[in-house]
Amino acid sequence: MTIKKEVKIGGIVVIAVFLFVYGFNFLKGKNIFTSRTRYYVVYKNVGGLTESNPVYFNGFVIGKVNKIFFAPDMKGGIIVEFVLKENDLKIPKNTIARIFSDGLLGTKAIGLDFGDAQTFAESGDTLLPNLENSITDQMSEQLMPVKDKAEKLIVRADSLLAVITKLFSPGVNDNLRHSIENVNTITLNVNGMVSEQRKRLDAITANIESISKNLKDNNENLSKIMSNFKNISDSVAKVNLAQTLNNANMAVKQTAEIMEKINTGKGSLGMLINNDSLYKHLDMASRDLDRLLIDLKEHPKRYVHLSVFGKSDKPPKKKK
Repeated sequence: MTIKKEVKIGGIVVIAVFLFVYGFNFLKGKNIFTSRTRYYVVYKNVGGLTESNPVYFNGFVIGKVNKIFFAPDMKGGIIVEFVLKENDLKIPKNTIARIFSDGLLGTKAIGLDFGDAQTFAESGDTLLPNLENSITDQMSEQLMPVKDKAEKLIVRADSLLAVITKLFSPGVNDNLRHSIENVNTITLNVNGMVSEQRKRLDAITANIESISKNLKDNNENLSKIMSNFKNISDSVAKVNLAQTLNNANMAVKQTAEIMEKINTGKGSLGMLINNDSLYKHLDMASRDLDRLLIDLKEHPKRYVHLSVFGKSDKPPKKKK
């Protein structure tokens, strides 16, 4: 039985398509005849991760990224599916799938950071995500403060340039020239005054030097004089201090004796303070004396009789 030409062509086409699909998947690291363990991770940003990027554990390639697609709810989540070469590799459930830069060219890869969970993830489970900053991002973060400072420095340099430009304008140049001329004039006047007073300053300096020399020559005599004066001053201070203390002690002692007599009612002052009857008698005597003086002033004839011929002892005759 002969095979028709169309059937041969169809079979060749099917085999060619199959080989193309198998070869394409083989080049991508996929083996369509082998069932492998699959895991999923949901990222907000994959940072340039693409399919067929490797999956590492402790620096060893254990799998590859199989698919990258958007989440069904389309809320910004990106699902990454990766497969492992070894099906018997046990991955704890709290393992973190970290996206990092694999090399200086910026190629991305997934690194598995195993957790400490006692239970293991099964094929089809979702692991925890983490996106590590690339070298470019890290350099950008480190260079950002330098960039800000450079911008501020440029702004200040621009302001300084504007001020310098303004300083070299014609009007400012004239004012600056006049100011310099005034400063030169003041400097000349000051130099003239210093020249005039230099002779006096020289004379004053010579006198100071002479006084200093005399003090130096008589230093020994001055030291003796100061020593004698110190001895005399100390002796006088000691004598006066002792005498003053003795006088103070005597005064305090006498004052204490007087106060003791007053408190015990001895003496006139003590009796006056402690005995109120003496005070009452003195008060009554003072009031009687006051009334007597008032009566003497108002009726002096009661106490003083003046007569040219003498005083008659006979009583006056009564009128009939």
